[in-house]
Amino acid sequence: MKKNLLILISVLFLYVSMGFLGEIVFGQEINTLDKIFHNTKSLSINDYSIEKIPGPQDEQWSAVLKRNNEVIMRFENGYLEDMTIFGLYPFIVNRDKQLVIEQFSGGAHCCWSDWIIELSSPITILYDSQKYPVGYGIVIEDINKDGNSEFIQTLLTFDYFDRMPHAYSPLPAVVFAFDESSNQFVPANTRFADYLLKDIEENIQYCQEYTSKVKANPDSYDDSTGEYLSSVLQVVIPYIYVNQEENAWSFFDQNYLLKDKEEIRQKVEGQLNNCAVYQYLKKH
Repeated sequence: MKKNLLILISVLFLYVSMGFLGEIVFGQEINTLDKIFHNTKSLSINDYSIEKIPGPQDEQWSAVLKRNNEVIMRFENGYLEDMTIFGLYPFIVNRDKQLVIEQFSGGAHCCWSDWIIELSSPITILYDSQKYPVGYGIVIEDINKDGNSEFIQTLLTFDYFDRMPHAYSPLPAVVFAFDESSNQFVPANTRFADYLLKDIEENIQYCQEYTSKVKANPDSYDDSTGEYLSSVLQVVIPYIYVNQEENAWSFFDQNYLLKDKEEIRQKVEGQLNNCAVYQYLKKH
């Protein structure tokens, strides 16, 4: 019973957090998989089939993908039957629809797993969210209106960073787009910087108002809750993830006034060095 209540709170938090403090803004319509797919128990596509089954543990559900009745993949990250969903979606123009699977395993602020699979022979995994530090379900949108669908997930690299609780943590959006050369959906924030930074001015204004309060006496300012640090990083982190690091660190230097400035910068850089999304964007 307690776990069921936690799941409900988690799902409600997801929808409240979208757009909160400028973390994620997808537009008026949030195109999530649970709105696209019916809660189907099984699906057949040519030689392939996928179905939900209970287990392998109590209060857990899995999805099993078969080809000609032979199991080829298992997806075992689901909690409760309704928290495993799947269906076909046309992400890529001029190709057959791709199989999309999403599971929620339970947990306060995380624990979504997503796969996009091309049912070729052999199958091709075009996206596996477990390769990246992302959470919450995918939100689909053709951002540049080219017929191919991008999708958005939430970056969790800075969740609970330093002294910040989850509510203050910078959780920027990551846009994934299909890359023909690698045949994968990959982080593409630098291509969609305007989209991702469309609310940055509000975050800048909020931070600068906060900074003006701290400026009066920074040496004795109590930021034990991390709220002031959060106001700065809600600008710095989105800039970094669209490859505008010069703007990010300039803003940080001007607006973060506490004596642990260098320590915080080193911690941010340490997180970035261990973040698969950041490392991909830097290399591409």
